[in-house]
Amino acid sequence: MSRLYLTPKGLDRLQEEQRVLVEDLREQGKRKAEANDGGECWHDSFENEDAERQQHRISYRLRELQQMLANAQVISDPPSNCARLALGHVAYIMLDDEPRSYHIGGYGDSDSTTNPPTISYQAPIIAKLMGKEPGFRTVVEINGSKRVVVLEDIELPKNV
Repeated sequence: MSRLYLTPKGLDRLQEEQRVLVEDLREQGKRKAEANDGGECWHDSFENEDAERQQHRISYRLRELQQMLANAQVISDPPSNCARLALGHVAYIMLDDEPRSYHIGGYGDSDSTTNPPTISYQAPIIAKLMGKEPGFRTVVEINGSKRVVVLEDIELPKNV
């Protein structure tokens, strides 16, 4: 798995998901034990089989989260040098001659209510711009159509 870049909020979000999943896993274990106390053979019990399926699903997601957290690097502050686009910067772009701006967030970060909207560094519209200088031009595929994206400018967010 490649390195994931997280904001402190993103790290908190993944750790909270992990905490909730551990609780869910315990609950499924209790559910399975209760299903087996009913006197039915464990292999004839729908409750037991369902609890076991849920345990497998939860365990799989927990393993994914553990790998993600092991490969995570938390970026608290954006670089003060705005020569190249990095996590935490504000990117001013042209998308097919339409001006837009985005605050570049970490893995899984997305918030359309902020000004400018926050978008993950992995989003198709941003991924090819990471590490590039203003003036960089590329073509990205969004919803099946090819779109021209130009990185116009890079700034620090106003609240930093």
